[in-house]
Amino acid sequence: MNEQAQILKEEGNALYKKGNLELAIEKYSQASKRCPDDPVFQSNISAAYFELGRYEPCLQSIDLSLSVANSNIPLQAKLLLRKARCLLMLKRLEDSKQVIEQLVKVCEGNSLPIAEECKSIQKIIEESLLHKEYLLNSEVAHHHLLSLPKYRPASDTAALEYFVIGHDAASSLLSGSFNKRDSLTLGCEHRLMVSQVVPPVSVFFGGVGDGRHTFSTLVDIAEQMKGMKDFSKFSVHFTMIDIKAAAIAR
Repeated sequence: MNEQAQILKEEGNALYKKGNLELAIEKYSQASKRCPDDPVFQSNISAAYFELGRYEPCLQSIDLSLSVANSNIPLQAKLLLRKARCLLMLKRLEDSKQVIEQLVKVCEGNSLPIAEECKSIQKIIEESLLHKEYLLNSEVAHHHLLSLPKYRPASDTAALEYFVIGHDAASSLLSGSFNKRDSLTLGCEHRLMVSQVVPPVSVFFGGVGDGRHTFSTLVDIAEQMKGMKDFSKFSVHFTMIDIKAAAIAR
């Protein structure tokens, strides 16, 4: 390994550990230019991009690293797992499934520490494919949310309960009540656009109950984020409180 490239890599690692991911990418990129045949640098770049939520450039770095990691089986497996996660986050479920199948073949006959993690991601992908209609279509997911029964039986335990019957319509804290089925944004005069606020966005739910408003807010945020290309500076913090612990767990 080029000595200068090694120094740049160590500097990048230090920045990565401190959370300075953009600067870490710059250091890894400089190191990669000096040693383009070393897969480690592009692998590190992909790890930083993944942490930033920038999945498209992450996939590009993964493919560049894989192209020169022919004899490094552990690194190949690590990169394929990260690639499957990227594709899953991008909702490219079928592509993610194919990568996992490729990873399973790489793991066969090799005692790799990520084998169990691979099975876990594989299970998530399989479950996601079962609910693909809801994951890929926000209107269908929203309609499904509104169709959930508003009646919930009282607990058999002596624990305190609020409302046996949930009588309020699902709403987003960002945009108010979802009064019209054909659009998440109709009927909302004062809509808060997440792209126009300084992150992080913080929302508070007191007496979260069955979580209908929590999930509605998540649906609204997901709908708004469709047009965002860079998630690195976007974060949402949810705080939920309820008199009954089981409500939070549920």
